[in-house]
Amino acid sequence: MIKESKKNRTQNLIANFIQEEEIGKFAENWTFKVSKAFSTSLDIKKTQIIKNKKITLVWTQGENYNFEIGDTFHNNILAYSNWQNYLKSNPCTLQVFYISNDLLNIEVYKNNKQSDKLELHDNLFITAKKLVNILKVGL
Repeated sequence: MIKESKKNRTQNLIANFIQEEEIGKFAENWTFKVSKAFSTSLDIKKTQIIKNKKITLVWTQGENYNFEIGDTFHNNILAYSNWQNYLKSNPCTLQVFYISNDLLNIEVYKNNKQSDKLELHDNLFITAKKLVNILKVGL
């Protein structure tokens, strides 16, 4: 792993995680429900800074996004609480299927005609930075 300079980090985070129902914390105002558990993947971490001659830990943002095979993102909170209702809500689920060099193969799942299960709709070959943008604003 490459050690990153603190100069490349900012305190302006790309995601503000808020509590959604009793399910957990998710990125506020993002199209896809990205859990706080993905902070590391989004390169959000605590970094030491010196403030008033004291070492303080603050949340910082970098651009070394790091997704893993199997990472899955749903466009509706219902996916985490009521799967059947999620299937009726015009669902879209993204899953990291394969990673090669700097490209991610993302499988896009949408509901079938009967709205009773998800089926593969598309495959995207994109960078991690592009995936972050899709998670924020949608396809």
